Amino acid sequence: MVLKNYQGLVTAVITMLACAVAVGVVALISTGAVFTLPLLFKTASSAFMINFLSALLLPVDKWGMALAHKCGTRPGSLMFFLILDLVNTCIYVTIVAFFMTALETGFSDLLLPAYLGILPKVFAAGYVAAAIAMPPASRIAMRLAASGQS
Repeated sequence: MVLKNYQGLVTAVITMLACAVAVGVVALISTGAVFTLPLLFKTASSAFMINFLSALLLPVDKWGMALAHKCGTRPGSLMFFLILDLVNTCIYVTIVAFFMTALETGFSDLLLPAYLGILPKVFAAGYVAAAIAMPPASRIAMRLAASGQS
């Protein structure tokens, strides 16, 4: 029963990991940084932590589920996941991109242009990564919850 209570967290963590890696790859390529695994690990880890901390403060999943329900989608359907991912991506990737850009540029005159330049790229990468990762992440979490009940 304990694992059932954390089913959403398991789904979110797996999805956040996929998004963090996708955002990290796109950010490194877009900025012209030398692509290395240690740099990708640092970038993806930072993106994951910013996303995770944001998730602790904002009820974005509830907002996404509310919108998906208002749109008449069936929970677990592809359209449900796409709407949920859109809300999650809009909020989380916007926050992650801002703080990641601020970490690189500081709060200088370069921040806003750099942020606005990278945001569409990392948004697209984050949305695609979430759309691909969330359905299997949800199934993994359900299986773990089911195995925890036996």
